[in-house]
Amino acid sequence: MSNLVQEKATVPGIDDGKQQDSLKTLLSLPYPTFAEKLKRAALDLKETVVVETWGFTGQKVKDNSLYTGTLGTAFLLLKSYHVTNNKSDLHL
Repeated sequence: MSNLVQEKATVPGIDDGKQQDSLKTLLSLPYPTFAEKLKRAALDLKETVVVETWGFTGQKVKDNSLYTGTLGTAFLLLKSYHVTNNKSDLHL
């Protein structure tokens, strides 16, 4: 049996009308505001990935099947560093 979960096209708890209005509102923002919101969301996602992969202690990964995941995390952090120039992104 597959562990995949089917994605839903809508956000739970928000009806389709409100969801489309939200998208219109987002797309009608001035570019600098939209870019900043998108950057903030990407950095929040990066932090979530780092915490889920490494935890708060910077522990060594014991499960070798996570190699792809940790390599992907390292690449994500490098890309984040290129965007923010924050050297703490390079330290785990």
